[in-house]
Amino acid sequence: MTLTSVLQQTSTKDLLRAVNSNKQFIYFDVSVFNVGACVRVRCSNTYKQTNMNTWNGYDTMVENDYATEFYIMEELKTRAN
Repeated sequence: MTLTSVLQQTSTKDLLRAVNSNKQFIYFDVSVFNVGACVRVRCSNTYKQTNMNTWNGYDTMVENDYATEFYIMEELKTRAN
């Protein structure tokens, strides 16, 4: 999954919380099921190294910078239309 596809699956409430966060990192906790996906967003100031033994292949941590904010805002704009 790419960042844009993860953002499409994330709820509007979580996207707004992420874009307004002053934390340094945004962690997308992705759970994939037979009928779809559920994404939970956690904001943190500490980087957490992913344990490769338990990583599901979808979870990701990104830096909360201007590029991430841009992609989140673009997703929010598409939802407003």
